[in-house]
Amino acid sequence: MTTKGIVQRALRAAAVSGAAATLAVVTMQGPASAYAFASIPGGLGTAEAAVGNRYFTACDGKPNGIGVYGRFHTNNNADVDVADLDGHGGNCGELDYSDSPYYAVRIQAIQRDGTASAWSNTTVCLAAC
Repeated sequence: MTTKGIVQRALRAAAVSGAAATLAVVTMQGPASAYAFASIPGGLGTAEAAVGNRYFTACDGKPNGIGVYGRFHTNNNADVDVADLDGHGGNCGELDYSDSPYYAVRIQAIQRDGTASAWSNTTVCLAAC
């Protein structure tokens, strides 16, 4: 076989391998989902963004009578606050933002006395978060 034939054969093999690898990556990725979680130290409360960072929850973690809310900073530079209205009563505050074109880019859990978690940036996951 000539050098030209070897090169042509190698190029064809590389093209087929590259196409197969690209198809495998696209197939494995599936739809993207997003997720973020923030927790106030000491188990005082949490904030969570899920379902494409468009479903917000805030949960009070301690029956101390202070209350907790989640602050969700969105991609249009707005802050959306979601309160846990029953305190440590077992339910969490929730807001479905899925009808909006906006989504959380970072979140924070805040106790009403000012104790807060650090800001947590949201992530986009290609698999289950």
